Amino acid sequence: MGGLDNLARISDAQKSFATNDADDIRKRIHDLKKRRHRLACSRSEEAALNERLTLMQQQQEKVFGWLAENEEAMTVLDRVMAGIAEMNTVQSASMKMEDAMKELATLAARARSYGSD
Repeated sequence: MGGLDNLARISDAQKSFATNDADDIRKRIHDLKKRRHRLACSRSEEAALNERLTLMQQQQEKVFGWLAENEEAMTVLDRVMAGIAEMNTVQSASMKMEDAMKELATLAARARSYGSD
């Protein structure tokens, strides 16, 4: 269920920086730098704003990575579905029901192990 975990992570990450406006933060940094007599508090504020921008960028990079992982997983599933669609059903029809059930149970067990990383 890594894909679902990724979606939850993406949602949490988006919420964590949804109230931050990167353009506004950059404008505030620019305004602070323009001040002639910069006080210690404005240097501190600038450092905090720069750190916030960095955190936002890091979170966005993580989100893009999780989205890429999900797309890769979806592509693998599409390949599996395409392979199933191309299976020779005449040959499959001769397989005993018990054998088919065993194969499905094995596939389900493997799928569970993939989701428990």
